Amino acid sequence: MIFFEFSKICLLSILITTIVESATTGSFVTSTRTSEESFREKRGVSSNPSMADIYDMSINTQVKDRYATTSISSRVRNLEHIANEAIFFVILPQKAFISEFSMEIDGKTYKAFVKEKEEAKNIYDEARRRGQSAAHVAVSARDSNKFTVSLNIEPQSKAVFHLKYEELLERKKGKYEIVINIHPGQLVHRLFTEVSINETAPLAFVRTPSLRSGNEIDKNNVNPHAEIVSEKEYAIVRFHPNEEEQKEFAKALFTNKEDEGLKGQFVVEYDVERNTDGGEVLRNDEYFVHYFAPDKLEAIPKQIVFVLDVSSSMMGEKMTQLIDAMVHILGDLKQTDTFSIVAFYTHVKVWDSESNSFSEYRYENNDANFLKMLKEKNIPQSILATPNNIAKAKAFVKTMVASDFTNILGGLDVGLLIVQKTRENSSEFRQPIIVFLTDGEPTEGVTDGDEILSAIRRQNTEDKKTPIFSLSFGSGADKALLKKLSSENLGFSKHIYIGKDTSLQLQDYYQLISSPLLKNVSFEYTKNATKSTKHQYPLYFKGSEIIVAGKVPSGYKDEYLVQGWKPGGNIQMKPKIIESPHSLERLWAYLKVRELLDERELGDKKRELTKEAVDLALKFSFVTPVTSLVVVKPNGSHAVDTEDASKAVTAFGGTKSNTISPAFGGTMSNRNLPAFGGTMSNRNLPDFGGTMSNKNLLLSGHSLSSRTDDFMFGSTSESLQMMTNSNQNFPTHSPLPGLENKSWFQSIKISPNIIELNNTDYYLLAGKNAKATFKLCMKTVSNKLGLCKLLHECPQAHPYLTDLATFKTYFCPLRRYAGICCNF
Repeated sequence: MIFFEFSKICLLSILITTIVESATTGSFVTSTRTSEESFREKRGVSSNPSMADIYDMSINTQVKDRYATTSISSRVRNLEHIANEAIFFVILPQKAFISEFSMEIDGKTYKAFVKEKEEAKNIYDEARRRGQSAAHVAVSARDSNKFTVSLNIEPQSKAVFHLKYEELLERKKGKYEIVINIHPGQLVHRLFTEVSINETAPLAFVRTPSLRSGNEIDKNNVNPHAEIVSEKEYAIVRFHPNEEEQKEFAKALFTNKEDEGLKGQFVVEYDVERNTDGGEVLRNDEYFVHYFAPDKLEAIPKQIVFVLDVSSSMMGEKMTQLIDAMVHILGDLKQTDTFSIVAFYTHVKVWDSESNSFSEYRYENNDANFLKMLKEKNIPQSILATPNNIAKAKAFVKTMVASDFTNILGGLDVGLLIVQKTRENSSEFRQPIIVFLTDGEPTEGVTDGDEILSAIRRQNTEDKKTPIFSLSFGSGADKALLKKLSSENLGFSKHIYIGKDTSLQLQDYYQLISSPLLKNVSFEYTKNATKSTKHQYPLYFKGSEIIVAGKVPSGYKDEYLVQGWKPGGNIQMKPKIIESPHSLERLWAYLKVRELLDERELGDKKRELTKEAVDLALKFSFVTPVTSLVVVKPNGSHAVDTEDASKAVTAFGGTKSNTISPAFGGTMSNRNLPAFGGTMSNRNLPDFGGTMSNKNLLLSGHSLSSRTDDFMFGSTSESLQMMTNSNQNFPTHSPLPGLENKSWFQSIKISPNIIELNNTDYYLLAGKNAKATFKLCMKTVSNKLGLCKLLHECPQAHPYLTDLATFKTYFCPLRRYAGICCNF
């Protein structure tokens, strides 16, 4: 976060934010717009004609051997006679690293550089102590990071923003995909996007499908009319709609008012030809990269066990979408596959095809007793995916209903036991796969995440480990737990967003793992290869790609070899060796840093892995979770911190906010405070109980996808009133007399109005105008279903909250307000 003071401009904020709701991984949004425009957009009135003008926006992506470097430039001018604030933001892919940022102001260029996170934080803290402030904007974007800059432009002045980021494209379902989200917020005189592709292997195809609307998997027929020039290994794609075409696209996509310009996704898809199952090894100087993507092998038959959450939180649309997805997924199973359906809630049920009913296994006392009981039972084993069995399964899943609590470990226990018993009783090998889906945190049985992981480690042992592929369903799921669960058990996790396309997301995820072609894949290089990335993989799926990079001595001539197993036995494959004209050093560094960041989240050597990641990221100027961006200015330097927007405070009304405000008594606080109705303008704002500044309180950013917030603050006009007059709406006294005298409660209070729980800040007050959209919760102090309410609205629960552990048991968040599961 940084603050600039120049003679003619004031740069108020730069930060990178992880957003949790985007249309697709691999997408980014570019936009430069004024805060006044966004403010008026939120209020539903016409755009201010005096907003800063974006007269040129260009996006250039260069792909060399799957490594994509994207450069974004936005040119802005203020034609008015008063200063105007513009906001430049970019939504970039979740796995991309920013590597360059600069601004051109009055003919001068100010370039950012990368520092280690702690050093950059010290710079940031010093800026905060001097009373400098910042705010950021949030937009709707799944699986993405966000970069934002706010700039005051003096009358009759111009500014230019330049941003560059890098990533390695992932192959999914037989193609690479570059997705560009474009939303300038206005018609742009020159809007130019160019994607150039330069591969060592011949291109199999290059195409531009229909424009997409954004946050959902949708199908339309909006032809972008892009220009494609393709020849052998090279292609260039250009998309440059004029202002009339921008209006037409906005109208066709139903995403924006015509005079607010294009809001949509421009997509380029391509793949390369492959002449050998061993893949291609590209070499340049001492670096190599091995691309491995055989698609002609026969699929390994699989045993797939669906372990599905059917607890009460799955009621309604979630269950409807899950059933719809399961009907389609069951229809896609191959007749050589076997399958099982496990449903878990407080207890666990397994579908029995013979009786066409669920066999229930009641969870009693603890996990050890449950496992002992399961082993004594005759649990239904997986059955062949014959047309008759599939028809019965489809009919049966349509009868599934949601109820009770969430016993995550119980469901996994049963799923793993089914795999074990089927393996013992079958002479034919099928690759076991568990697909695990939940929409919440564990609330029954073993509820501690570390204990769940330990129990799975004991059951799912190395010699016969079953891959677990996890789906976190909606905002209530414990994504961190599921990510670790899958990473430790040979799989990967995916977040599923609640929306009209939820069923399609589930089906899309299944397609990624539906066809295993090889298992125990290893890349054998001589001992002369150094600093190589991960080179052993449990499974390879059709349509994907495994990439290994490393360093070898110059002139290295030894053979590269790939080994794996498929039905019939072990196989060896030799790749084709190609001398690449493109440098591979940054590609190797990107892969290595990404791998180190993943390992530090799972391994025991976090300090060593962090240091190695920091050193490499600094060398190549990558902005990562362990490094930050620092911008040099004439009178000092300030830091940009990296933040996950899923942990940021929700700005009720559609965006997330990260406003730095004076706390009680006027001292500075670095706590996240909610912005009501939109994002707070970057001003110094006193915390609740102080006097709220009413200067330029502008809302900015895009609305989130249509979804219901847990709190609504009346109408937009009411929200604005709350922003400008805190004394009217926020009581200054404590509403929690039943908790104030408890030491555990005081231990988590970080201010009179904020508590910290699980590294997240939650607020205690909601103001007199707040209307709660309550959520169903699983367990009240009476051990019943209840409604999640604000703490002060459930005083009857306070006497039972005797310690912090008990409080956590009944705690439930309402966005970023502290709630408690309360009796109806």
